[in-house]
This record gives sequence, structure tokens and C-alpha cells, in this order.
Amino acid sequence: MKVLFWIIVPLLFLIVVVFAVRNHALVEVSLWPILLDAVMVPIYAITLVALFIGFLWGGLVAWLQGSSGRARRRALARRLEAEHRELTVTRDKLARLERAETSATIPSPPVGAA
Repeated sequence: MKVLFWIIVPLLFLIVVVFAVRNHALVEVSLWPILLDAVMVPIYAITLVALFIGFLWGGLVAWLQGSSGRARRRALARRLEAEHRELTVTRDKLARLERAETSATIPSPPVGAA
């Protein structure tokens, strides 16, 4: 999987660099409610900003979809810890009972009682 990563990432980086070099023309961008005047921006900047926003949005969506799995994992970890504590308590009780059993003596029958 790492090999595939190291093959794809440099190719994507190269594509982005070539795109930025080839598309340096300025375009007029008007963001009316935020800016009253139009702004001249290179085409590659608009595209890279849009890609970055899409990347962040996709990461947010993936994170939100994984929240149920993370919550389940936390619940299972809490349950495992509770089961571990219960097992420790049960083992302690068993050890105490075994010690009590070995230390308990059976009284010998009275002499002459027959």
C-alpha cells in the first residue's frame, strides 16, 4: 500500500505543478456580499482553493461518518474494562475461598463416642 502511495502522490503533485504553471492567466472574481470590488486572481489559485475546500469537506464527511464506529469502540473499551474489573474481583473472591477452605480444619471425632 505504501508503494502505491509513493507512486500516486508524486504524480498528483506533478499534475498540480504543471496545471499551475500552464494556467497563470488572471480572471476577475466577484464575491459580492463579501467584497464589493472584483478581484483579479490566477486561474490556478481558484482551482487549488476549490480542491482544498473539497478536500476539507470530504475529510469532515468521513470524520462524521466514522463517529458511530468510534463511539462503539469507546463503549466496547468501557465494557471490557468493567469485565476486567469484575474478573479481578471474582478471582480475589475465589482465592479467599480457597485459602479459607485449606485453613479450615475438620474437627476430629470425640474419643470414646461410639
